Amino acid sequence: MVRIFSDIETDLDFGKLLGQLKIQTDTPEYDEFSVLFQQASGVAAPKALLRKVPVTSRTEDSICAGGVELNSRILSSKSAGSDYVLFFAATCGLEFDRIKIGDDDFLAAYWLDVIKEECMTQAFSHIQKHTKEVYNYTRSVSLCPSDAGSWPLHELKQVFSVLGQGAGEIGLELSEYCFMKPNKSLCGIVVNIHDQFEACQICDCRDKCERKGSSHKCA
Repeated sequence: MVRIFSDIETDLDFGKLLGQLKIQTDTPEYDEFSVLFQQASGVAAPKALLRKVPVTSRTEDSICAGGVELNSRILSSKSAGSDYVLFFAATCGLEFDRIKIGDDDFLAAYWLDVIKEECMTQAFSHIQKHTKEVYNYTRSVSLCPSDAGSWPLHELKQVFSVLGQGAGEIGLELSEYCFMKPNKSLCGIVVNIHDQFEACQICDCRDKCERKGSSHKCA
């Protein structure tokens, strides 16, 4: 069963974004960003989907679910306590394409990307809230195919095949080279953690990060 979330409430905080982008008041950039923010607020429509899929087989290095093999040791290990997994996608939404930015306006393009990422984050937070309320995922973590090595990026194709037409319904596309459109999108599997797992365990910086073991939350 695929659950589509197309009416996610969006809360874009103007002051928070100003601080994040280090935009000062009484500057031309402030006025330009204010206009962009109003445009973005008017079209923002983040979306998400979730699909519960039984795990049909498992090895130390992979699982089979939804008719595909997913090759990730960490995914197999951390989903071992369940007979199903939750495939998900979260995206900022295609509506931002309505905002026209000049080809040479790199600053505005960057600002818009930051706003889009905030909307994607809110879409994923909606997924987390749903998994907690419906599936009792009290300590969840998202695992996504990437270049990091714990789950190869090319396996996004398998994930998309399991999500099926639901991905298209939220306006999400995957290119031949595994680039997602819209660019601010997230796709993978949410699992409920039963051990002392920390995101640092699957981070490329785990051997050199000074925040390791601190209260900092990487994911």
